[in-house]
Amino acid sequence: MSRERNLPGLDGSDPLGFLAAIGLLRIVSRFDTEAQLRFVRSGNWIAAITTTNPDAIEDLVLEDLARLRKEHPAIDFARNTEDRKVQDLKPPPADFRALMRSVMDDEEGAAFFAAYATGVAVDG
Repeated sequence: MSRERNLPGLDGSDPLGFLAAIGLLRIVSRFDTEAQLRFVRSGNWIAAITTTNPDAIEDLVLEDLARLRKEHPAIDFARNTEDRKVQDLKPPPADFRALMRSVMDDEEGAAFFAAYATGVAVDG
């Protein structure tokens, strides 16, 4: 049986709050494929998530954080920055293509990299 939990700290009318709510839904959906997100009008648009165990949301976030800290292609790639200048936001195209090939079997990793990078653009 699913229950709804209001999350007043996630204001859907603020772009960062909206993205945080979407990210939370992504985490919860890994464990509950029926999870749903909506925004409730309460002065602002407050995020509300419906899941089988809304009391476990904090634990799911902490588990996801621990998993990412252990090993994730994006974290590993960001740590390997000794050759890049601080202002470089994008890896060279050849590095990006190699990175994308390395995560072909990792749906989450591939989606993450594809969302924020490109194989053709470089910084000035």
